[in-house]
Amino acid sequence: MSLTHEISKWNNFRPKEAFLLITWQDSASNRNALNPEIHQMIERLGLKETHPSLWHAVAAILMDRVVDAVSEMENDEEATYYVRPMIDKNDIRTAQLVPEHLLSVCWAETRSGDWTSEYYGVYLPHEDTYFVVCSGFDAAVGDNSDWLVGEVSGQRPSIEVLMNIIEEDWGTQSVDCEQPVWQFVNCGLVTEEMAKAMAKKVWDRSGPARSTTIDVNRRA
Repeated sequence: MSLTHEISKWNNFRPKEAFLLITWQDSASNRNALNPEIHQMIERLGLKETHPSLWHAVAAILMDRVVDAVSEMENDEEATYYVRPMIDKNDIRTAQLVPEHLLSVCWAETRSGDWTSEYYGVYLPHEDTYFVVCSGFDAAVGDNSDWLVGEVSGQRPSIEVLMNIIEEDWGTQSVDCEQPVWQFVNCGLVTEEMAKAMAKKVWDRSGPARSTTIDVNRRA
């Protein structure tokens, strides 16, 4: 496939978005690398502070203009919200991606709001790939962000595959960060029964750090 054809396939995205998406697809074995050109594109898209890596930036592109608010933890008593920056407002983008809500979990409640993670599935027809994106507070960034937690070929994988991706993400957090089980969940495509089963498998395996009653859909 010629480079011209490869670029034209993405012509309904903004040029800088297309560059990062092509880079993602072409660098499967080295996606953690942040060379100067990638860094420059992320900065030009206005994502440097909240989406500093290729993993974050691609997730932000997939979620742009569709889900524009994520719960934010602040030091005042009122819950505030952070809106993703409109990516390169001077460029015209005609691609309209439609994320599907899988589920949202609250890890902790604070006086100023909830610490949440929201999981979405997004199909990218240009590469016939379905991505799972997590949005919420990212301790590595120190702010709210979006990041990729999985990708599968095809328009929409089975619900079992989606559950496995989310379960793996929870397992990583429970082991690497000693993250206790979430406090409550709002369900999307992943049902109450599925969410409970996933949580039980992860935290029974890793050993929960606290006793928590799972209150499913408390705020649905």
